[in-house]
Amino acid sequence: MFRLRIAQFLKAPLNKWPWRSIPNYLFFSLLFVVVCYAYWNGRQQTTVITPFYLPPETNEMRLPFGGETVANLLSDAIASLLREAEGQPAPPPCDSMAQHKQEFGGLEGALAIAPVKVPDRVSVKVKGISVAALISLARGVLYRQRVITGDVILDTRNSFRLLAHGGKGEGPWRTDPYPTTFEGLQEATCKLAEQVWKSTGPDVMGAVLIRRGEYEAAVDLYREVSPSRANRPESHNNFGVALRMLGDPEKAIAEYKKAISSSEGRFPEARYNLANALVDKGDLSGAITEYRETLRLRPDSPDAHNNLGAALEQKGDLDGAITEYRETLRLKPDYVEAHNNLGNTLMLEGDLDGAITEYREALRLKPDLPGAHNNLGAALVDKGDLNGAITEYREALRLKPDYAEARNNLGGALTFKGDLDAAVAEYRKTLRLRPDYPQAHSNLGAVLGKKGELNGAITEYREALRLKPDYAEAHNNLGGALGRKGDQDGAITECREALRLKPDYVEAHSNLGSALGNKGDLDAAIAEMRQALRLKPDFPAARSNLNKILAKKALRESKH
Repeated sequence: MFRLRIAQFLKAPLNKWPWRSIPNYLFFSLLFVVVCYAYWNGRQQTTVITPFYLPPETNEMRLPFGGETVANLLSDAIASLLREAEGQPAPPPCDSMAQHKQEFGGLEGALAIAPVKVPDRVSVKVKGISVAALISLARGVLYRQRVITGDVILDTRNSFRLLAHGGKGEGPWRTDPYPTTFEGLQEATCKLAEQVWKSTGPDVMGAVLIRRGEYEAAVDLYREVSPSRANRPESHNNFGVALRMLGDPEKAIAEYKKAISSSEGRFPEARYNLANALVDKGDLSGAITEYRETLRLRPDSPDAHNNLGAALEQKGDLDGAITEYRETLRLKPDYVEAHNNLGNTLMLEGDLDGAITEYREALRLKPDLPGAHNNLGAALVDKGDLNGAITEYREALRLKPDYAEARNNLGGALTFKGDLDAAVAEYRKTLRLRPDYPQAHSNLGAVLGKKGELNGAITEYREALRLKPDYAEAHNNLGGALGRKGDQDGAITECREALRLKPDYVEAHSNLGSALGNKGDLDAAIAEMRQALRLKPDFPAARSNLNKILAKKALRESKH
């Protein structure tokens, strides 16, 4: 029976074989794939721009563009703004807008926009059926396609306006008059694209305004967002970024929390931004919690690791900060700020060689970073390389002439080198740049004191304390200057205030002991000197003064 069936099969006519239906199977399979692709893409919101209508009289004017050119340029302008919102370089025709873009680094905000798709230009066809047509049909069925139509309105022979509408009753959008040139058309389509995005995609236009630094305009835009869009996570997040950049962390925090709530907690950008705003507010514990939550959602975020390190460093957890900075650099070895931050933390840990290595790596990656030159200078001072430090401070000032901190530090290096006149000159330049800089006033006072100009020194110390009343070092220095002037009561008062602010301040104990000794209270003076030596056994000035006071006390007792 089995052999018979095989024989019958082999004798069957070829035209009855199933292979003749294979082309139909392939066609319908391919069509099925195309339809699925069209449906998948049809779910994306898309804008289609039809050629703009030009009035008949434009034929006589011989305009350098037609309705299709207007539509193409408007499409390019819409796409250009989207790329700018996403942080990408904006190509023509809106490249003039890109120059206003601001880089966000450090603790700046992460922008988020809703997924937006620019017009498709797919040309694949299957038996005369266009994929673009199928996608357009799918979007029409799913109500995911926006059609923009428009007119070119002639004001005069030399100027025109653009007027456009959306297919869902959106608009009208209209421009101011522009000259009837191709350049005028480019500018007009860019302005019209901004209006389209403000109306149909405020998250995109808000991100563009924020990147341009137009924070007030961004805030105004988000305040006008329609109720249907009011609870979008992206809107709340970007609104918060604009508010924070305007110096309102409280309202920014509220918006970030709304973004997190409306996204059911799955919004790492909003958590990252919330952490940054909490740092601004001084809530380091809350910020650390949010950075850790950001990293739970996005473990490979170098920015979150870097900023968590900065928060831990401010909190005093230097080991934790170093761990985060090293993880940042593992993820992104060329992260300049992380190298600089790691150097700062290693400095605090006393690892000067490690700090210098990190600062030099930051400068290898970005030689024109004045902050890293300044920090390297500080590390070299601690290392004893004063000439190298002075070179770094001068380079920082060459890159940023108004860098008050670097000029103040240069004055300190010159002081250590013994060039007091040059140091005074640098401190005075620092104070011209920043008159309310208490450390520069105190440092200038110290140099003037070394030069014997006690009145000038006292004036500078008092100005430092007016600006910063809890400045323990300035209280101590003022006490020392008053003691040298013979005002022992004033010296005792200032040194005791320094010790109230900073109880383990070795130099203040020593200066207080000197003032008490000069006042004749030898037992109290001896107690202060001994306390200074308990805190710092290798303090030669305190040991020398203690020996003098002990000798003075012995002489006094011998007379009695």
